Amino acid sequence: MKSRKLYMSTALLLCLGILTSCSGKSPDDTKDTSPKNTEDDTTVEDVPEYVYPEVNLNGESFNILSSGSIWDMNVTLDVEEMSGETLSDTMYQRNRRAEERFKCKIEVEEVPALGTMDDLVKRAYTSIMSGEDEYDLIYLPVNKQPSMITEGCFADLYSIPELSLDKPWWDQTINDSCTLGGKLYFAAGSLNLMAFDGSWCVFFNENMLEDYSLETPYDLVREGKWTIDKLNEYCTKIATLGSQDSFAWKKSGDSIYGISTHPNAPDKFIFSAGRKYVDIGNNNYPVFSADNEPFYNVASKLAGFFSTEGAYFNAHYDDMSADNGGYLYTFVNRRAVFMTAELKTSQLLRDMDDTFGIVPFPKYDEEQDSYRTAIVENLLVMTIPVTNQDRATTAAIVDALTYDSYKNVLPIYYNVTVSQKGLRNDDSIEMLEIIRQTRGVDMAYFFGWNTDLASAVRSKLLEGDDTIASDIASQKSAINTSIDNMVNQLEKLD
Repeated sequence: MKSRKLYMSTALLLCLGILTSCSGKSPDDTKDTSPKNTEDDTTVEDVPEYVYPEVNLNGESFNILSSGSIWDMNVTLDVEEMSGETLSDTMYQRNRRAEERFKCKIEVEEVPALGTMDDLVKRAYTSIMSGEDEYDLIYLPVNKQPSMITEGCFADLYSIPELSLDKPWWDQTINDSCTLGGKLYFAAGSLNLMAFDGSWCVFFNENMLEDYSLETPYDLVREGKWTIDKLNEYCTKIATLGSQDSFAWKKSGDSIYGISTHPNAPDKFIFSAGRKYVDIGNNNYPVFSADNEPFYNVASKLAGFFSTEGAYFNAHYDDMSADNGGYLYTFVNRRAVFMTAELKTSQLLRDMDDTFGIVPFPKYDEEQDSYRTAIVENLLVMTIPVTNQDRATTAAIVDALTYDSYKNVLPIYYNVTVSQKGLRNDDSIEMLEIIRQTRGVDMAYFFGWNTDLASAVRSKLLEGDDTIASDIASQKSAINTSIDNMVNQLEKLD
């Protein structure tokens, strides 16, 4: 890759990424002149004016490595041509604006995910280890190989001033949660929509709730009363054996479950109840946070819910498997009233005859201050490889692209793709905003620190066993050692 120079005046360096709502003037060609959205209600409120950097790549390629398809989620970063599909066309226009502005050609190499994304990670690792300046940006699921961080594969994003990471077009909650010792090696933002599509929520069948003479839970959410106990109450009332002699899954059976859940759902319930395995301590370093009474109380409540026969169905991860009882198959075929799934699932329910709604995962109790929405831990996040020889230019361009996506693509995604095409009513659209605003992560999953412990806790809770203190005690030391080792290794990278 050819060396590039970043052409910026001192004034632009000071202004890059800063919210400039004041009346100060800047050169006309640096202002945000992107077209305004014309769809009803598709503008992001209070979008700040953006001062674009003066970058000229003189026709060179801006190279990105990513994946084009993961579990039906919107992860595509570029499309070849306009197709008439609103979201796709808006992405196309965003990238062409950037190419014209920065005199470059955006090239995205997509490695098929094939369910695991291992090939994508291997491709990135091989490229970086070769020392070649091959990619400007790489979007990766860092949890698949966190050792890439300690091996020094990625640049510290906080060290690159051209990234305005404190601005709303970057997911500050996610990024803050994954900051290690004041350093950030990957970031989530509006350019890649997986952080939105991968938000976990609870779907429910409104028609079936009416059949059971039960109110929809929208008002419970609004009043702060949507809790684990309340969901358990709903699901217990719904559970019906029908002609079966047990709630064991039968493809030809007629039992009705309260909720059909993905096998990883217990982890999301723990997060939504306000608990994490690892949190950020006062010294800005990770600390193990699962060995306390609040965590055990959540586990106890969940074990009671999960073991309520018929109320909670730990469905198969193969979403549409009729033979095994996939979580999505169970829901769409009226064998369950509630379902846990990522937000992207709304696009898979367009042909569903019944009306469905969404609400956030429940709180632990009414005293919990807010709802909390977990995001998939296999999230594709933006990294800048250390092989990149012109990080300032890369950062300036990706920041501008992420801003443009926040301003023009994200409103289309939420208000057209999800709300108008995916959801069925205004109540769900209101719930969507709550889900969007409460997204977050437990960094333990991103760095692979709690893999064994989370698996052990999940297995016990699904069996109705809340005696997890011994599991936590047996693995606490190993997790703390893993944290310390990572922190120590990162300090050596300085």
